[in-house]
Amino acid sequence: MSQHVNLELTAGTTVGESVQGEFTEGQIAASAIAMYRMRRNTYMGDCIAVAYAANGREIVDNGLTNGTIGIYIKTPADNQEITSLDELGSGELFDEDRPVLLRPASACEFGIFGDTHCDCEPQRIAALRAIGEHGQGVYIQLPQEGLGRGLLYKARELELQVSGTTPGGEYVGQKDFFEAVAILGVHDPIDLRGVGIVGTILGRLGLGGYNYTLLSSNPDKVQELSDATGLSIVGNLAIQTEITEENMSVYLAKACAGMAVSDDELRRVHELLLNAQEIPGRSRSLIQKIAEDFAQGRRQSSSDTVLLEAIAATVHKF
Repeated sequence: MSQHVNLELTAGTTVGESVQGEFTEGQIAASAIAMYRMRRNTYMGDCIAVAYAANGREIVDNGLTNGTIGIYIKTPADNQEITSLDELGSGELFDEDRPVLLRPASACEFGIFGDTHCDCEPQRIAALRAIGEHGQGVYIQLPQEGLGRGLLYKARELELQVSGTTPGGEYVGQKDFFEAVAILGVHDPIDLRGVGIVGTILGRLGLGGYNYTLLSSNPDKVQELSDATGLSIVGNLAIQTEITEENMSVYLAKACAGMAVSDDELRRVHELLLNAQEIPGRSRSLIQKIAEDFAQGRRQSSSDTVLLEAIAATVHKF
């Protein structure tokens, strides 16, 4: 069986299905890279697009729900002069006297097609624009739908959160993220994603030796990404997108899970709650969880406790 066929087999499955099974030696070893010099990208201008076909082991270890990864590279020089992957990794692609921006992000199919219940698409566009305006950087689109569980799972989870309907069609009322996960029978670890492949890809492209500035509002991700990839991540640069009544539950769920949420993000969630007349049931449930945890003396996250307490104090408003 050829490498091409093996890649198609792994790329067409989702974690939680046959991807979690055994791989042949050929499937584990198979990987491929292709380059396209893109002209006049809407957000980045002229840039280099790279397609990376992950092998079977990389798919499993990183919670990939598709075998092909897109990498978008903005260089300060004329990228049309780079005619091969060897030239891409020549060691002179970026100006080392200026930050090289880096944004690895999980793909969000529903966000691309206009779903407002998360802020994945605004964040993607903001990151691409930031790289384009800065003049050098790398955006890596990781196919990790539904926290590495696939688009089918994600559709079922969001249907429970937004419409309150189970996969069997029973109406059970709007559920928050954790309630939806429990109904779908998901157990720890909920999040199957990994980011180690980011270091692998940049290393394969000859771009692993640069100092990168992470495009993220979460400073905790700097060390996390550095440890997972072996890359030199020297700091972070926040990207700001609009927080709305529809997508605020994303930030509330992170706070409930003990994940870092920036003070600015928490402040904007609090301001939104103060001005809102009504919010979705999934957000009300998460605020209730935060309030209950404070009442029982449990810490919520590494974020500013005062802001979380202020959010919890809105529980009786809704």
